[in-house]
Amino acid sequence: MLMELGVGDSAERKVRSTARLKTRDASPARPTPSIPSGLPGITTSHGLQGQHVLSVQGLSKDQLNHIFNLAQTFRVCINKERPLEHILKAGMDRMLEGKLLALMFYEVSTRTFCSFQAAIQRLGGRTVTMDTNTSSVKKGETLEDSVIMMSGYADVVVLRHPEPGAVARAAAVSRRPVINAGDGVGEHPTQALLECCH
Repeated sequence: MLMELGVGDSAERKVRSTARLKTRDASPARPTPSIPSGLPGITTSHGLQGQHVLSVQGLSKDQLNHIFNLAQTFRVCINKERPLEHILKAGMDRMLEGKLLALMFYEVSTRTFCSFQAAIQRLGGRTVTMDTNTSSVKKGETLEDSVIMMSGYADVVVLRHPEPGAVARAAAVSRRPVINAGDGVGEHPTQALLECCH
């Protein structure tokens, strides 16, 4: 989701983000040698940890600001070729370490699929993918059954489905947070956030 958010062209946002990077104390409280200089710590004060992201309507102004600021920070690091793998790989926050993202795409989408995969890999996490052509969906496995199984393997489930309301059904049975990557003519929150940036 972070890579798909992109960065807005707003000069004000860039100035605020640059000022924050320059003024923030980059010295960590505990040893984290791979943190790039000027990269702020990952905070959970946004209230999104462990929560589903099914609709932009469910995001507060503070949460949206947090998402945009974090995306801007990561974009600056990537543009300056600073590594970000440590964020999910080791050390900064034991609750984030070694995260696995489940990609469940019942509908093809190169940009959305690759953006989630690239984002998690850049941050040091990994993906597990369910392909509807080679899964038990071909034998009649329900969406709910597939989500229950995949949420048992992963820390977060990203679902793209052609049927409106499918993500709500998935969230009702998932053991892990679900991110809506588009459900037919319904919502596509990460795409909406990207369009807000441009």
